[in-house]
Amino acid sequence: MARIAQKLFADLGGCRCCSFKRWPASDITERKQEELNLLERNLQLSLAGKAGLIGRYAYDVDTEKLQISEGYAAIHGLPEGTTEIARSEWLASLNPEDAERI
Repeated sequence: MARIAQKLFADLGGCRCCSFKRWPASDITERKQEELNLLERNLQLSLAGKAGLIGRYAYDVDTEKLQISEGYAAIHGLPEGTTEIARSEWLASLNPEDAERI
């Protein structure tokens, strides 16, 4: 079995003696820069939302949880660092008259 694996690796450009596979090197500098750019944009959006008291959330129907932004947490007086709340918590925070309509 080991000999078959060594032969396969050798056929793909690897080393027969140790089954080491040589892959062509690729430059990931551009990809890493794009990741940093995205991270910076997300941070800017988060700071702007917090400063402008703008919140956002995404509701997961399967888990009945809301993924919330820092701005949403600040607006609703939730502890800093809160990123998720249950639907039941959200309903409890509503005005009772509004909650009846949901």
